[in-house]
Amino acid sequence: MHRSQTRPQIVHVITNSFEIVRTFLRPTVITPEVKIPRKRQEIIHKLQTVVAPEIFSPRAVYDGNLLLYSSRPLRLIGGGTGSFDVSLSQVLPATNVTQIRGVFHVKITETIGETVRTADMTRLITGRQADTKTLTATNLLQLLIRQEPNMKYVNNGRAYFTPEGSRAIGSGLELWRGYFQSVRPTIGRMLVNIDTTVAAVYAHGNLIDVCLSFLDTRNVRVLALKEGDAQFRALEKHLTKLRINTHTTGKRVKTIYGLVPSAGRFVFTKDEKETTVQDYYQAAHNKRITYPDIIGVLLSPKKSECPTVVPAEICTVLPGQLFKKKIPDHLTKAMVDFATVKPADRLRQIVTGDSGMESPVKSYANSEFLVEAGMVIQTQPLTITGKILETPTLWFGDKQEMVLVKHSIDHLPTDTDPPIGILSGIGSAAERVSNQRLEFLK
Repeated sequence: MHRSQTRPQIVHVITNSFEIVRTFLRPTVITPEVKIPRKRQEIIHKLQTVVAPEIFSPRAVYDGNLLLYSSRPLRLIGGGTGSFDVSLSQVLPATNVTQIRGVFHVKITETIGETVRTADMTRLITGRQADTKTLTATNLLQLLIRQEPNMKYVNNGRAYFTPEGSRAIGSGLELWRGYFQSVRPTIGRMLVNIDTTVAAVYAHGNLIDVCLSFLDTRNVRVLALKEGDAQFRALEKHLTKLRINTHTTGKRVKTIYGLVPSAGRFVFTKDEKETTVQDYYQAAHNKRITYPDIIGVLLSPKKSECPTVVPAEICTVLPGQLFKKKIPDHLTKAMVDFATVKPADRLRQIVTGDSGMESPVKSYANSEFLVEAGMVIQTQPLTITGKILETPTLWFGDKQEMVLVKHSIDHLPTDTDPPIGILSGIGSAAERVSNQRLEFLK
């Protein structure tokens, strides 16, 4: 069947070219074990910028797990091994730091056996088979382009998000825009694919306001819930594991373990005397609890012998906490509406940024990690030329012809041949199909 060619259709893909001379792998061990990726990143960041900036110059790239990548050997005092104590508090303790809460011991050991070279990527993009070294090199490029934005913005490892242009959608949630970046090997070159994305984020601010948003009400008295209430259980499930600040502990981050009904009237023992949460805050902080009968939060494990209960009104939910559960069905339309962007607008957001969001393309030239690695990424989208083939004519029984007009069926023939049965063998398939086709067109 004859197919004519039409004018080329242009598509755009963000590209990059790079030059990595030499990169070392350095296994890292953090004790005590840190299971939260965000916290591991925070520890390594403080190690390189506060604890030992003279050693990590230029800064190494951390994979979020066990490896540090650096473009030159580190000046480790221990002959290829270094041990560092990193405190996440503002003031570094001067005593036995390994025994103090919030202090972590980081051990780094240098190994040069898995050096990543430019030739590893050359083998991959020239069509040769991928191997362990080409996979490691590709992963390194992923880390290089994501390292700086992931240190600055809320992220899930693969994409980062900003509050600029965010939208509250109710049920205690907000929608944030962001960017997804991925390194893709192609024939003859490596490309960076960039796309816009959207994430659901827990609403931030005063905890009472967040709770009212979740329950879709403005009446604070609704929060006077009992432990057996369905709304109590739903709200507790929504808030558990959220990070907050309290008015009396400053910037120190606390984690919600559960909810407590009538938190202001919760009784506990202090200095061998019983008191209520409400009376304690009045005496210790000169803070009057306005709503003693509404729920509060539990800031200690539920099985703790000395539970820490804090009234909701003195709590602030920290911004930028990703909602990792399934979006409620009634919010799906709001999610789709927010995420839907016209192709031209999406390309503009990717290349130049939009609504206060910084485009990743603009940050490439100033990223200390990319500059040190010698990696250069084009700032204009790659333009490739493709051909749209002519829509084929379909033939039915009794020589009936069907033409597709603008991707729709012009008319549907009434005389059709029975469908072809499933063919059982490759060898006989070609013959059977050929015979059936001749019979079909008779």
